[in-house]
Amino acid sequence: MKLLVLADIDDLRWRGGRGRADALLALGDLADAVILQAAESWQCPAVFAVRGNHDSDAPFPEPVVDLHLRTAEFAGLRFGGLNGCWQYKCLPILNSK
Repeated sequence: MKLLVLADIDDLRWRGGRGRADALLALGDLADAVILQAAESWQCPAVFAVRGNHDSDAPFPEPVVDLHLRTAEFAGLRFGGLNGCWQYKCLPILNSK
């Protein structure tokens, strides 16, 4: 299986060329538009992602499968994940005094 794995891309558009991959794994801190453009450029039939510590909590657009606290199977493999580190998120429960 050929995977396209992405993380921590500051650009707001895909600049990583074209090709073919079986699945895309987005591991946080990149724009949804970049994920979708990369998936299209690399002809990925499956797209899995988790949010990074710098990302919003907005839901992913279709067809991205959110793996936060979930698993998904594809081509006989199981993928799972956790969103970015809570240490860097502003959480009300941690900031109340």
